[in-house]
Amino acid sequence: MATKARPLSDYRANSQYKGSSILQTFGRKSNKQVMKEGSPMLWQSPSSTFDNRQSFARTDGFSSGRKSKSHQFNKPYLNAKHLPSNLKNVLDAVQLPDNLIDVNEWLSMHIIFLMENSIMLSQLVSCSCTSMSAPNNTIFNWLDERGKKCKYSGLQYSNAAAIYFASISKNENVFPTKYGAVFPPDINIHLAKCCRIIFHLLAHLYHSHFPQLENLDFVLCQQLHTVFMHFLGLVPIAESLGSLKEDLLCLKDLIELFGDTTNTHISRHIWNEKS
Repeated sequence: MATKARPLSDYRANSQYKGSSILQTFGRKSNKQVMKEGSPMLWQSPSSTFDNRQSFARTDGFSSGRKSKSHQFNKPYLNAKHLPSNLKNVLDAVQLPDNLIDVNEWLSMHIIFLMENSIMLSQLVSCSCTSMSAPNNTIFNWLDERGKKCKYSGLQYSNAAAIYFASISKNENVFPTKYGAVFPPDINIHLAKCCRIIFHLLAHLYHSHFPQLENLDFVLCQQLHTVFMHFLGLVPIAESLGSLKEDLLCLKDLIELFGDTTNTHISRHIWNEKS
């Protein structure tokens, strides 16, 4: 059943929401410029549009003995030193508010935010990867408009995602911005596709470019973790994202680290595991 939308222009016009974009912080600066000028706190919850929740400054993360040093060497993103200290607050910001009128409105706002941040992070690294690789020997393919799988390089996939996101985020038939407009009956299909692309971009960054992000600026590693935690918070809420659970397995060790560190057991919620 189609539901009325709260105008997304309210969110896009919000100065706090727009200011959270990585591009507005780094623009098209060179790596040397970024290193010289430093990087302020980047991530801010779009939920502040609704209830003015506090923004989350990040400091050095938690210590954890879960993973061996050799495992951290093979997968540097499992090193707890990169974890934001208040990662749990990100999950709190994604929780559905009590006075929510429309869950599609809530999900759309967060997913548009994640589109922007995943693309901006991808554009900060120099990608020469021949495939869209991810942990555990995973390779992601691009699905064209006919549903055909295309074997893209990392750069080709990132560029295709940027074009797709720019197009769909402005599509009034998918994300209506006029008051009284309705979300389409197939909104869940669009949201699931956007989230699958977002996850592919994030997983590729973890697998192939995490050291590059760290060399560029340590805070970008925390930014990547924060964006991923934000993404994970939507999975239990949106039924349409259930199809992503198989894809998420390639980063299950990181998700478990998030859960152990924040004492949220988020992996159990995603895969419906028993304690």
